[in-house]
Amino acid sequence: MSDYEKTVAAQELLCRIASYDWSEYDAIQRQGGSIHTQAHTITGFMDGGMIVYDGYIKTYQWVLCCLGLDSFAVYDAGTGESHAWNKVKLDCAWYSTDVCWKNTDSGNTYFLKSDEFFQSNRHTAFLQTM
Repeated sequence: MSDYEKTVAAQELLCRIASYDWSEYDAIQRQGGSIHTQAHTITGFMDGGMIVYDGYIKTYQWVLCCLGLDSFAVYDAGTGESHAWNKVKLDCAWYSTDVCWKNTDSGNTYFLKSDEFFQSNRHTAFLQTM
């Protein structure tokens, strides 16, 4: 498999197995606090597949690492809601990928896109972590 094919396969597998934890999202929006803290981690994925935005990025990053690909997390609060996505290195260039939004409603709109595309489409990075 090429590195590109690995990123596609990892995304498709994660989206097939994981489900967005809407009850956690609602709790954060309404109460400002978490009710399913595991939904924000790879543990949430491993223990039932119920995750939210940061659970997606952590799980996707772990899978990419296992496949020998470089990636890191990008966190965003510029839209008024906490969000996160991954940066993935392919052919010596970095691309942004939002697996969470693929699995919830956006299809491949946010798959392997430029920073400029992300910044002009509701993704304003403020913190990047390796």
